[in-house]
Amino acid sequence: MDGRQMSAAGCDDADEFINEYEAECQCEFIDPRFLATTALDSNHAALDYFYQSPFYQKYREGSLNELMRAGTEVDSQQVGLIFQVTYSNLNDVNEALANLPPLDEPARIQHYCNSTLFHITLFSRNLGQNGLTTTPIKVYYIIQGSIFLCPPFGSLLRHRLHESIQHFENFYDTLNDIVKWSSSHGYVWEPKKKILDPQIEMLCNKYNFKENEDENFIKDGNMHIFYLKPHESAAMRISQHEIKVLSKKLAELQELTMENTVSIGTPRSQESNETQTS
Repeated sequence: MDGRQMSAAGCDDADEFINEYEAECQCEFIDPRFLATTALDSNHAALDYFYQSPFYQKYREGSLNELMRAGTEVDSQQVGLIFQVTYSNLNDVNEALANLPPLDEPARIQHYCNSTLFHITLFSRNLGQNGLTTTPIKVYYIIQGSIFLCPPFGSLLRHRLHESIQHFENFYDTLNDIVKWSSSHGYVWEPKKKILDPQIEMLCNKYNFKENEDENFIKDGNMHIFYLKPHESAAMRISQHEIKVLSKKLAELQELTMENTVSIGTPRSQESNETQTS
């Protein structure tokens, strides 16, 4: 009984950790003031920028980076949590920058902000049976000045499984719509009759198109609308016809508006003339 309770508690802790991890993946940090004054042109600058983020503040107290920021020397054998830059594209950015005309300092800062990419990994250093073991815990990205957490593999796997199950359910619903079962015949396939889309049928009848005879424009009960390209002669003819129809309607509306204006203004003019005569 106690063992089962402990295992259940362990599962709850694991679920809580996963939910917290996925919630952190939805966060993004950017500091425009820092990026406007400091170029991300080195690993040290990238770490200085990362220190401003809430991702670092969460582990600040137990981080070896705080000792290094205070000027304390940290060797490779010291135990604790440490953030390190594990990848950057600075070589490519510097090479591209060397081929450009000289830039002033604001333009140079903006260039590095938009072009650089950094991976910052959180490592855990612990003493094991065979000595010091270094385990990567989380990976953070800095892309165009934005800092965010790389999603865990478990989250990606659950997302893919969810998409696969959803596609399978849609596939099952489609099959369920076209199959019937009876005790005498078992399963019988009765696909929906292929029908022509009403909008396509209207266009074909109005402009004497032949697309209604093409199988590509016939679909199983779903909306399937085709659009003519503007440079096609048929499309130009349709546009000209529609413009003429709209112009005719607009002229009729203008004429009706003028008639209403005259009919409303005539009594007033007559009243004014009668007043002047009296």
